[in-house]
Amino acid sequence: MAADKKQKKIEHQEEVERDPKLKECMDKLKEIQQKLFRLKAEARSKINEIEMQFTEIRRPIYEKRTEIIKTIPEFWMGVILPYLSTLEVQDGEKQNSDFVIIFRFDPNPFFGNSLLVRSYTFLDDGSVQRFWSVIDWKMQTGPHDDEPEEVQHGSVVGSVDEEEEDELKDTASS
Repeated sequence: MAADKKQKKIEHQEEVERDPKLKECMDKLKEIQQKLFRLKAEARSKINEIEMQFTEIRRPIYEKRTEIIKTIPEFWMGVILPYLSTLEVQDGEKQNSDFVIIFRFDPNPFFGNSLLVRSYTFLDDGSVQRFWSVIDWKMQTGPHDDEPEEVQHGSVVGSVDEEEEDELKDTASS
């Protein structure tokens, strides 16, 4: 079947080469398609710029929201803890200081995940790479997807600030 397609493609190319009008049309179509590709790339670039600008505009709003939540005594403990069924900490696979935290949840009104994983890997250069599951929030109960995070294969990879890194090293060594 693949050989059939290849043969048809060769025959089509030969036909285009034999017919000057058809070749001219194909060349024009190719030129237009290239313009569309360039325009699409430019649009993606501009959309990216605008998203970055609005991420910066939203940052103080998110910070204000976080500060208000911090003033509510045991906010997350009261909201999430009743649905936490098990919490497990495992050693990482690569080094003794790496570790994985596994949260298992009962059905709840906030997110659809029954399992959330957070892992920490200590790299040779002294930095920490962290991974955590993407939360499947229900009915817009969680943070919005437009927060600046790099999503890879259904997970989020982020950086750890120095204070959190020191806490992790202390935790891992004890």
